[in-house]
Amino acid sequence: MAGITARKRKDGSIAFLAQIIRRNPKYQESRTFDKRKSAEIWAKKREREIDAEITAGRTPRKLSASKVTLGHAIYKYIAESMTEIGRTKTQVLRTIRDEYKLSDMACDRITSPTSSHSSRNSTYGPG
Repeated sequence: MAGITARKRKDGSIAFLAQIIRRNPKYQESRTFDKRKSAEIWAKKREREIDAEITAGRTPRKLSASKVTLGHAIYKYIAESMTEIGRTKTQVLRTIRDEYKLSDMACDRITSPTSSHSSRNSTYGPG
């Protein structure tokens, strides 16, 4: 069961910390949200993913450790979007995913200079 704690930030606003702790195997993960409902939704979803990993006999890994690529994130966004995505947006996302080298990079490694560099230089561009 995940615990959700209200915390006060330096600017006085309230943040909600969702913490998931498992004892066997030992595992801990947390994330901060602006809204309590967002924290609850993330915690439930993440707990299901962790339980599925444990049931399958694998050691759960933190999302940050899984090194999700931009291409995989785009694929997941298109497949799991709650609302219908327009044709143009879908086409642009598929083009980025299928034709740009940037889509092979881990999301946590992409920075503003990397993405702006890809638009000016062919290093991360098509091909």
